[in-house]
Amino acid sequence: MLSVTLLSVQRYLQVVHLQKMFDRVGKMRLLVLLWLVTVILSIPALVIRQVIKDQHRTSCTGTHSPPSQLVAVLLPEGLVGFVSISVVAFSYIGVQRKVNQAAFFNNPQTTRLVTSIIVTFFVLWMPYYITDVLGVAAILLKNDGLWKFCLNSWSIFGALVFVNSCLNPLLYVFALKNMCTLCGEREH
Repeated sequence: MLSVTLLSVQRYLQVVHLQKMFDRVGKMRLLVLLWLVTVILSIPALVIRQVIKDQHRTSCTGTHSPPSQLVAVLLPEGLVGFVSISVVAFSYIGVQRKVNQAAFFNNPQTTRLVTSIIVTFFVLWMPYYITDVLGVAAILLKNDGLWKFCLNSWSIFGALVFVNSCLNPLLYVFALKNMCTLCGEREH
């Protein structure tokens, strides 16, 4: 999620403001920073996980005691998700506006591509984050029915997130090709 968000900001700055962000070392530093932030944001999820062994298998599942730990995981995850989706949408809407203003580069294929990135990202991630918020509400309101719905939904919506992770590399390869053309860069 954070990688896609960072890529969308990079595309926005490159296309809208015609800025090359960093040299090779700067990009590596930014990538290391991204990984550190990701590790830090993952710590709460590690705290509530527990290895459970039964007769047939070993699994790692979240514990729900005390509920405040789960709220401490779900709330930041949902907030970071909503912020990321907003940043991606803002970035690509800005890119699309810039592309539409370029008289020499009026390409409906690029419009469809940018739209598909935003829509795919939104449709495949948003249910997961909405379920996070509903999970927080279920815990705080002590609503067992809503909590059961959330438990059942996370697996389904997690699969959608996985589908998004599979589609993103393909979408971004095509987006990079079109954005580089817009910026005047030549393919080697």
